[in-house]
This record gives sequence, structure tokens and C-alpha cells, in this order.
Amino acid sequence: MKNFFDTSHLEGNLVKKTVQGGMAIGVVRVVNLVISLGSIAILARLLRPEDFGLVAMVWAILGFVMVFREAGLSLATVQKKDVTHEQVSNLFWVNLGLGVAIAILIVSASPIFSVLYNDPRLAPIAAALSVPAIFSGLTIQHQALARRHMKFWLVQISGLCGSVLGIATAIFVAWKGGAYWALVGQRTVSSAATCAILWMTVPWRPGLPRRGTGVRSMLQFGANIMGGRFIKMFPQQLDKILIGSIAGEASLGFYSKAKRLMMLPLREINNPANSVTFPALSRVQDDPKTYKNYYYQGIKLLVSLVLPAIICLAIVADDLVPVFLGKGWGEVVIFFRVLAPAAFILSLESTQAWGTVPLGQAGKRFRCQLIDAALTVISFIVGINWGALGVAVAYSLSSVVKFIPLNVYALRESPVSVIGLLRNSLWQPMLFSFFAASGTLLLKVQSDFGGHFNALSAQILLFCALYVGIPFIFPKGRSLFEPAIQAARVSIKKRKPAATSN
Repeated sequence: MKNFFDTSHLEGNLVKKTVQGGMAIGVVRVVNLVISLGSIAILARLLRPEDFGLVAMVWAILGFVMVFREAGLSLATVQKKDVTHEQVSNLFWVNLGLGVAIAILIVSASPIFSVLYNDPRLAPIAAALSVPAIFSGLTIQHQALARRHMKFWLVQISGLCGSVLGIATAIFVAWKGGAYWALVGQRTVSSAATCAILWMTVPWRPGLPRRGTGVRSMLQFGANIMGGRFIKMFPQQLDKILIGSIAGEASLGFYSKAKRLMMLPLREINNPANSVTFPALSRVQDDPKTYKNYYYQGIKLLVSLVLPAIICLAIVADDLVPVFLGKGWGEVVIFFRVLAPAAFILSLESTQAWGTVPLGQAGKRFRCQLIDAALTVISFIVGINWGALGVAVAYSLSSVVKFIPLNVYALRESPVSVIGLLRNSLWQPMLFSFFAASGTLLLKVQSDFGGHFNALSAQILLFCALYVGIPFIFPKGRSLFEPAIQAARVSIKKRKPAATSN
């Protein structure tokens, strides 16, 4: 990145850069997934459900405030065709100022947490969790510049290293009897390490703030993104607030652990996919044909990975939970399965985001998120009458009901459509996931595996074999893998320059 602001060199090599970034991110995220699962298994044995519940109570409220630290300015830097050093410098100081202000606000308001939940332990937890806001403000524009140049591996490696150091800290503190402070330390160390690594690997340094740089349009774009994220965050945190206040920290511990496990495929697949695809779509926003091709193929690849993962996890939940979490976590299983439909629909949020934000339609994306959040909040308020499980059921039902109407509205002025989405991206992964699930459930009810680990291994292997094998029985079934095959071909061509000359 000799020139941090010129991306013209990407235009003739966009597909290869996208695939290269996607594959690099894929490798890193697989490693991160393995590490995350291992940390969950270890910490679940060192800590109590109440420890997870206490931190979840605090973070449920902090999440509302933390969304302002980024202010949508990372995407503003990535999406804009031409940016200058002065503009990015101004955005950097805005992000850092917001991070510091948020940290001060949280520390000042920390006693409120103890009053709200009637638990004196929550005030110091909240104060300690304010620190990551400052480190985040220091790193946002460095991440954005790396993504703008499609150097996705920089962002992913820094996040992975930060995550590993955070997990190591949490395990050490938990082993020493630090209880919930282990989880607090994990977030703080992870954010600090990520910040340090990005400053070492992205050598851009901000200048002093200046007026007249033409940054107002970027701030407005970021405000729409930030507003949408805040609206999105509201229902994602409200369920924890309601459960923690009414059902208690133990119920919240079970619910939050189930939600985190179910959302793992989203975090490890969706987030990297968004990081790769958004810059690519932004670069072709004036080419409808190419935009449609990237969009449909990207969604198909995304769904073909996420949907089977979610369905498989729901099937094996009664064996997965004892293996990874140990004794005392049995109540997680029912939450895990009930939240599966919500997890799948949440994975499809990219259908709206990719069809609006790269085209500069941040305002429409914000309106979609506002409607989505309002309907979800209503479902939570109704569901809490039946406790934590009622919230989980309401979450899944509302997610399924609102998916089609929201996508119709979001995509009506874009080159893509809901009909095209169903025809080109969704029906094959859904059909072959159904076949794989049916075969796995048949084995599950008819077999005695002789232990949770054996059962877990056999079901996962069968599900994967059926999902990969059944499409080849159908005449056009193998097209399910076409996006992955195309990506592999591009990667091979990249590695053998002589084969790409024309």
C-alpha cells in the first residue's frame, strides 16, 4: 500500500483480489473457529453460567453505546471512490474522540448498572469494559484502509492474534479463580493487541484535523450506517436485558451461550464474506451486469456454507453441548435449536446490505433496519411473558415472517430482485440441506452410538457426506458448488501467471 488512497490498480484484477482475500480470510477464520470452540469448551468448565450471565448483562447495555465508536466511518472510507489523506485523518480523529467520550461516559455511568440489576458487582465490570472503546477508535481507519486496498488478511490476522491473546488471558485468569473477570480481561486484551498489530502493519499515520476537506458527505454516509447499526443492535441487546432483569443471570447465561454458539457460523463466515464482498461491489456499482453476477454468486456461496452449518448444529445439539460445555449446561440445547431459524435469517442480512450500501443507498438500509428492529422488539416484549424460552421462540418466528417483505422493499431499486435471489442463490442450498438433514435425523433416531462424542462425530460426518454427495445425483445439482469452483479456478490462475496471459 504505497499509496493509501489510490485504488485504480485493483480495477483490472478485482475478481482475483476478491478471491485471494476470500481464501485468505477463510483460512484465518477456520483457525479462529477452532480456537473459539476450544476456548468455549475450556472456559465453560472453569466458569459458571452466572459468570457469563453477569458479563452479558453489562454488555447488553454497553452494546448500545459502543455502536457509536465506529460511527459508520469505516464503510465511508471503503465505499467512497476517491478519498484523501486529509479526509481519512479527520475521520480518524472523529473515531478516536468518540471512543474516548464513550469510555468516559461508561465509567461515569457505571453505578447505574448495579442499581438497574441490583447487583454491586456490575459497576466495576462496566467500568473495565469501557477500555476497548478507546482502542477501537485508534484502529478503525487503519482497518478501513486495509479493506479499501483489499488487504483483508491484515485485518483478519490482527483480529486473530488479538483473539488468541485475549483467550489466553481469559483462561489464565479463570484458572487462577478470577471468575467473571476472566471474560472482562479477554475483551480488553484482545482489543489492545489488535490495535497494536494494526498500527505496526498499516504504516499510515493521521495528520492533524483540518477544515474544508470535503468530509461532510462521508460523515452523513457514516451517520446512516451508524443509525442502522444502532437500530440493529437494539433488539440484539434487548433480549439479554429482558431476560437478565426478569429471568435472572442463570437463565441469561444459558440463553447467551446458546446464542453465541449458534451464531458462530455467522461470525466466522458472514463477517469475512462482508469484508471481501462489500469493497468488490462498491468498485462495480456502475456496472449492473457485473454487480448482479457478484451479488448472486456471493449470496449463493454464503448460504451454501452457513445454512448447512446451522442445520447440522441444531441436529447434533444434544451431543454437542455435553462434549464442548460439559455438565451443568443441558438447558442450552433447547435454546440452541429454537434459535436456529433466527440464526439462518440473520445470516441472510447480507441480501439487504449488499443490495443497498455498495450503491450508496445507506438511507434505505437504515429504514429497513428500523422496521426490522421494531418488529423484533415487539416479538421480544410478547415472548418474555413465557420467560427466556419465549423470547427465543418469538425471535425465530418474527425473523422468518419479515424476511421476504423487507427484501422486497430493500431490493426494488437495485439491479437484483427477490425472485432472482430465490432462483439464483437460495433454492439449491435449502433443498440439499433438507436432504442432508433428513438422512442424518434418520440415522440419529435408529442408532445407538455409545456416547456423545461418537454420536457427534458420526452425525457430522454423515451430514457433510450427504450435503456434498447428493447434489451430484441431480442433473444440475453440482451447480451448487459453482461459486466455489470458480473461486478455485481464479486462485489457480493467480498462482500460475503463465496460464492467465491473454
